[in-house]
Amino acid sequence: MIKNNKDYSKLRTYRLFKKKLRLEEYLLVTSNSYGRSIHTSLRSGSNKLEIDMGRRLNLDKKERLCKNCSTGSVEDELHFLIQCPNYNNLRNELYNKISKVSKNKWKLTNLSNNDAFLILMNGSQDEYQRKIFVILHSYLVKCYKIRLKDKQ
Repeated sequence: MIKNNKDYSKLRTYRLFKKKLRLEEYLLVTSNSYGRSIHTSLRSGSNKLEIDMGRRLNLDKKERLCKNCSTGSVEDELHFLIQCPNYNNLRNELYNKISKVSKNKWKLTNLSNNDAFLILMNGSQDEYQRKIFVILHSYLVKCYKIRLKDKQ
């Protein structure tokens, strides 16, 4: 198990939820290959977020700020998925759909940011998991489209 974040900064997110070597269930959701690809990139740390792009440029972590909002936050996976106000409307829609599809079992607005993040990235580990991944993948595609449009 990877324990030293400094030596493996690229794996800082991955080590939060990857405990066993196994095929992850989100990979079996076939409805949206682009969304699944974005999901994989967020889990692995190789993505288009400033946290990874800045790493490639040897920027200090505190300099890898989100260019999609004015909060002055580092754009890491948690910020992108859970916190960035640029995606609040889409995120509210995501949370409502998840609550509905899970028959109100998963009300992500009632969870901490970290817990909501882990449910989205790693799954709910129950009968609703695949449906949640389908909804998440659609959300990720919509957010990436906003990111691309804002950069033009």
